[in-house]
Order: sequence, then C-alpha cells, then structure tokens
Amino acid sequence: MVDEKSKQFIPICRILKAVDKYSKKEWKLIKENPPEEYKETIKIHNFLIASKPPLRSERLLESAHESIRNPYIFLEDPWFYLPPLTGDDLNFVPILHIDCDFRENPTLISYRIGMIHIKDVDTNPIPECFGIRYEIGVPGSSHAYCHSQITLNPFVLGGPPLPSLPLYLPEQTPCFPLLARCPVSLLLAVLVSLYGRIKGHEIISDIELAQEYTDLINQVF
Repeated sequence: MVDEKSKQFIPICRILKAVDKYSKKEWKLIKENPPEEYKETIKIHNFLIASKPPLRSERLLESAHESIRNPYIFLEDPWFYLPPLTGDDLNFVPILHIDCDFRENPTLISYRIGMIHIKDVDTNPIPECFGIRYEIGVPGSSHAYCHSQITLNPFVLGGPPLPSLPLYLPEQTPCFPLLARCPVSLLLAVLVSLYGRIKGHEIISDIELAQEYTDLINQVF
C-alpha cells in the first residue's frame, strides 16, 4: 500500500516528466526554424547545455519507483532545463533545481528556479543568474505558508555555479504567498508563475492529477 507521502511524490515525478517532454519539444521547434527574437536565446541555451548537460528524464522514473518505500529526492545534477520563455524575458533560460525529502515531518521541499542570461555569448560569455525559491511553509515560522522568495543561491549543491544576484539583496522578505498547500500543488504554482494559465495547463495536459492537488491551482488554471 502506498502511503500518503509516496502518493504525493509520484505525481511530482510525473509532472516533471511532462515538463521535460514539453521542454525538449519546444526547444527543438525553435532551433529547427529559429524565430528572429529567439536567436540570442538559442545561443545561450546551446552554450549552457554544452557545459551542463540536461538531467536525464530516466532519473525521474527511477526516483518514482524508489519513492514507494522511501520517498526522497535530491537531484544531484540541478540542470533541469525548463521550456523557453516568451515576451520580454525570452533571453533568460530557466533551470529548475529540486531539493525534496518526504522522510521529514513536515516534508522538506524547495523548488529553485535559476533564470540564466549570458552577456556577450558570441565573444566573451559571462553567465548571470537571478534566483527564486518556492517552499512549503514551516509551522511556527513567520512564513508558515507556501511561498516564493528571492534567493542568492538557486543551485544548492556546492554553492552557486554562476554569478548570481548582488549580495545586498534580501532573501527573507518580501515573501509572496502562493495558491498551494502541498509539494504537488506547489510545483503547479511554479509552472503557472513561469508560463501563465494557458501554457501551464498545456504542459500537464497529458497527465491525470487528483483534485486534491489541483483544487487551489484551478482557480488560476
């Protein structure tokens, strides 16, 4: 019998696999017939994946199966490439890093987004990174709710591998409350915050999610 925490962990892996599939399809499409506005973004993406290969989606399947008895995930390679962005921010490449341990009570979880841009990618590449973290609230703290915050370190292991935000920026405040109450709905909130209602729904359209995970986020979806 699958316990409650494993039950949450498995849809997280399914969502991540759906994101991975969608991301690879979208990057392939814009590279096969590059729109003018994405030419710089494509160069940045190619530069990054040459030095930091993407996480293999097979790892997500392995994690999902392992999670049935001991639900834990810490993706040691944080380079999970998300779909390309649109609009004014399309020259940023978004990377997702997951730090999640369901063995703790309450569950410890942090989704960290690194928004990476590269100056002078053709001549003297200088990576720059803006970080946001999405977390489950800790009972008894001033942030006892699902929230997002600026982070100076979007990649947990070994410190930030890229130049990040100026050190004087605050990491604790402001703290933005999110329409989420568990690790699964928090991951859906990450997708909506990056891609909006329509594309967020499109990304996960091939998987079924229980209403308990989507009831809050459906207010946006």
